[in-house]
Amino acid sequence: MGAIHVGESNPRVGFQTQGKGHGHVVEEIEGLIRLYKDGRVDRLPAVADVPCTWALGPDLMSWDSALDNSTTGVWARIYAPKLPGKLPLLLATTAGCVIVSVNYRLAPEHRLPAAYQDGIAAMTWVRQQASGGWWRSHVDFDRAFLCGDSAGAAVAFNVAVQLGPSAGLRGLILIQPFFGGESRTAAERNSVQSAARSALTLAASDAYWRMALPRGEPRAPWCNPCPGAPHGWSS
Repeated sequence: MGAIHVGESNPRVGFQTQGKGHGHVVEEIEGLIRLYKDGRVDRLPAVADVPCTWALGPDLMSWDSALDNSTTGVWARIYAPKLPGKLPLLLATTAGCVIVSVNYRLAPEHRLPAAYQDGIAAMTWVRQQASGGWWRSHVDFDRAFLCGDSAGAAVAFNVAVQLGPSAGLRGLILIQPFFGGESRTAAERNSVQSAARSALTLAASDAYWRMALPRGEPRAPWCNPCPGAPHGWSS
């Protein structure tokens, strides 16, 4: 995938970067996402929209649940194996545990800290379920884990840091977290990257951050995992 940062006078503004009535394109990751000047976003539907009952095995049940009553529209899909006793809880995206997969809001329609706020809302909702019903009889809330992959891992990390030890988590599972600083690392400076060889080039990574950050703000502290350990956490 290729990423371009388009300015007012960029010669590419024209055939490839003009939307009908939406102005010129200000950010684009080719084949994935395009952001226009007026805020319109065109994105490739890379993930199929399927019902929670799709392709479930005989030993698994699943359902969707709204996480709050506000206008955010945040919801989660719950997967639970049909096993006896109380099971560990995994907030993520595995067998032998109850999984809560959170559909958090995406940038650039909803810039940070929206995704982090949705993660905290999910944690709050899960803790509220511990008071009774199906959750109390099937879930061991003393074995709760927060997990994420790529951008989801960055969300999981920030949620855990903001909540601190009071979150009551047994562990944090980060799969290739999407962190990044202002300065290039030695590996970034010396790497040879091309759209043909890598699904995430440096240009694409920079474009993702520009579209995710609050307007006009630098990457720190949004994408720096080590600005200083919060109170109560060891570094």
